[in-house]
Amino acid sequence: ANVVTNAVKLDDEAQTLFPGNAGGTGDVANAKIATGLANSLFTAGADGVSEVTIFGGAFKVIYSQGGFAAQESVTWSTGVKGSDGSTTFTATSTNYPGGAAVLKINVDGSYSFELKAPVAHETVGTTEDDKTITIGFTVTDGDGDKSTGSLKVLVNDDVPTGGAGTTAWLNDDTLSGGNPGGTGDHGLANTNNVLQHSFGADGPGGIAWTGITVTSGGNQADFKTTVSTDGKTLQ
Repeated sequence: ANVVTNAVKLDDEAQTLFPGNAGGTGDVANAKIATGLANSLFTAGADGVSEVTIFGGAFKVIYSQGGFAAQESVTWSTGVKGSDGSTTFTATSTNYPGGAAVLKINVDGSYSFELKAPVAHETVGTTEDDKTITIGFTVTDGDGDKSTGSLKVLVNDDVPTGGAGTTAWLNDDTLSGGNPGGTGDHGLANTNNVLQHSFGADGPGGIAWTGITVTSGGNQADFKTTVSTDGKTLQ
């Protein structure tokens, strides 16, 4: 049996749970299926193949919890033999009972690996790193001889993007005793806005203010923020 690293990197942005951000540093093409030709994983030999099993392959996936992103581990099933000479293994979790990933290994040593959920990456940063999922396998021939190998599948991360929204401004005229309509007056205060950011394929985790600056005169204000009880509004 062989140690194989799939040539095609899979990409979190190929998933549809949350909208992805294309074009980040280190980004790759949006792929969610990796395949290998006959004899990629092993060559059966004269005694054929009686069984294929797997081990390892641990990873975590992203799921939506009330609109926010959360993580959970997957568990691989035992192999299900098909009439076409294949053995299919499914990685499931609480929120992906139908499968977060599916690995199909054929008796000719070919395979396909399909990812159906965003993968959680341990590395935190601003570039799109690669997570390696390593799945060991054991192939047994017709008279009980065994050989082990491994398949490594690389999954490319996605990262959030930021940006400035339309400038918000306040107007003292809205306060009690204000005199609207003076020279340079802007009318009513503009206190509602939309932040121009995108969390990407891994979904929303949180927002933190890194500083609020008063420009165009005035004293620096002491702003405080609170989060709504449903966790979805920063105010």
